[in-house]
Amino acid sequence: MSTKEKRILGALLGVHAGDSFGAAHEFETWQAIRARFPPNGAIPRAVTGGGPFGWSPGHATDDTDMTRAVLLAYKDCHSMGADSLSVARVASKHMLQWFYGPWVDRPAGSWPADIGGATTSGLSLLAKTIENSGQVDPRKAGAGHGSCGNGSLMRCIPTALFSEGGDQQRLVEETTLISAVTHNDWRCILACIAYNAMVRALAVDAATPAAAVEAGLEAVTDPQTANSILSILTVDGQRPGQMSTLRDAKDEVVAAIEKARLPGFRVAVLAEEGPHVKIEGDDGAEVEALPLEGRGFVLDSLILAIAAVLDTTRSWEDLIVDVVRVGRDTDTNGAVAGGLVGARDGIDAIPESWLSTLQFREEFTSIANQLMGSEK
Repeated sequence: MSTKEKRILGALLGVHAGDSFGAAHEFETWQAIRARFPPNGAIPRAVTGGGPFGWSPGHATDDTDMTRAVLLAYKDCHSMGADSLSVARVASKHMLQWFYGPWVDRPAGSWPADIGGATTSGLSLLAKTIENSGQVDPRKAGAGHGSCGNGSLMRCIPTALFSEGGDQQRLVEETTLISAVTHNDWRCILACIAYNAMVRALAVDAATPAAAVEAGLEAVTDPQTANSILSILTVDGQRPGQMSTLRDAKDEVVAAIEKARLPGFRVAVLAEEGPHVKIEGDDGAEVEALPLEGRGFVLDSLILAIAAVLDTTRSWEDLIVDVVRVGRDTDTNGAVAGGLVGARDGIDAIPESWLSTLQFREEFTSIANQLMGSEK
């Protein structure tokens, strides 16, 4: 297996491993984790399962299940010459199958154990659109502006790894459409674009972490990105929103990325001192690291992942453990950081004891090998 293939697998299974590891502590605050695991929140360094939904060790939560839905779309569309909208439509169908069943270990008519409000709203609207028009159109779904959770960021990584042609505009278009199925707030879409640009830079182009973060910034600030977003989401001549609000969202996402790369922003510090720790900004003023404590806001998850990938002195395992120790939305924060750091370090950096538990390890590996053209 080539180094590039190892990075791609590291990214894909890094999401699954971070998700399954973090699931044991979902919704727990930093303070609660410290109290339950003395001294100082020394959580078990193993995929234990449990948590509020009683997961078995290595079982996928909604993060990995929805990543699987997107990955299956790339498998289905591989070598078919499908355009971006076609890929997103297939991904939408797999998301609906996950939503309503049947899904792996779940019969038809049964609901996912763990699902966010925006995801529920977006997929319900998509189902209603299909019922009314007979068409699967991700542009006519979404929870709407103002719903800016991390539910599309957690599943977006297959686009970075397997969108055909390596074309930046196509990456932007597919990322936009697949986010908009449930999360069409501009901040969610732009965060997914930044993240996927970073993952591609790391896994495919072998960029340094600093260069990858710069690639994410460039993808968000490129004027063509805004044009592509508005163009791909336009339906029957109806634009999805105003350029001015898209610019405001861009500024917010850029500010989040800049915060994450402040010299004092380290996940180890947040894990030891809490999400409200003060970080010195570029202007010398102090800013609160995570005012929302990493409880599901899309930019909190993006910030934690970027801070983790920029810490090149520490291992994948150490970084993901500390991301989870910060608390709150631990499965998704673990998944998002796990994928980005996995793109940096490759599959060999993820402990085999973690990988061996993962529900979809074999399937994800097989599909990735097929899409990379190396399946034997």
